[in-house]
Amino acid sequence: MSHFPWWYLVVAAPGATGRWSLVDLIRDSGTEVWMVLLILLGFSVVSWAVIISKIMLLRKTKRETEAFFRSYEQQPTFSAIYKDIEAQELHSNPFAAIFLKGYRELLRISASPQGARAQEQGVREPARLAVEWTGLESVERAVRQEGAFQVHRYERALSFLATTGSTAPFVGLFGTVLGIIRSFHEIGMRGSASLATVAPGISEALVATAAGLAAAIPAVVAYNYFVQRIRGIASEMDQFITEFLNLVQRQLRPSVTRSSGGSVGEEARRQSLKG
Repeated sequence: MSHFPWWYLVVAAPGATGRWSLVDLIRDSGTEVWMVLLILLGFSVVSWAVIISKIMLLRKTKRETEAFFRSYEQQPTFSAIYKDIEAQELHSNPFAAIFLKGYRELLRISASPQGARAQEQGVREPARLAVEWTGLESVERAVRQEGAFQVHRYERALSFLATTGSTAPFVGLFGTVLGIIRSFHEIGMRGSASLATVAPGISEALVATAAGLAAAIPAVVAYNYFVQRIRGIASEMDQFITEFLNLVQRQLRPSVTRSSGGSVGEEARRQSLKG
């Protein structure tokens, strides 16, 4: 028996000398076990598709984030950063998306004729933007909404991994119970309770439990890993949003327009932002 391949399962019983491979066990399983195995196969296929897609997404995010921050730290103006994002096609990157959302909101609330004209023409790189002080709240709201959307985008489909990890073992156990019920029914029909009668049916039924664990374990491991990575990305996005808003606020300079009587005019004080 030591020379048997490792993938073979051996059912030894009085009067039984046959070899049973895992493929044979699955093939000889009852209809109930087969149905459970097909359900678990569906869970497993979808889980691995989610795992592979998330791994590719995280790798792409890491690569694009490095490119974005190189531009963000090196370029002197927002318009130059915008041009780099367009040139490198970084729109799907969460940090670039947050920056674009904030920059477009600055353009939207721009009070300068140049900014309004550039916005109408679809040009998002004016040389100078004049922004209402109260517009900073609008910018903050816009970038935080975009940050929440990006976190939601990264968490998409993770609930399926959690569902697979929590339910697949019970689905497999359900198939095992059905297989054991079927085995005991056959025992009653044959009127014999020997090991040779019981062992094959029970071993076939236990395949469902093994399949449930095989589907659940990768899903649980991947879910925990992705949740940790996404939490890290979300924390970095919060830090970037705070830094972006501080940068905008530092570049805003009050410009008070007074009337001939010395009082502040109807136009509120405006702030200028180099862009």
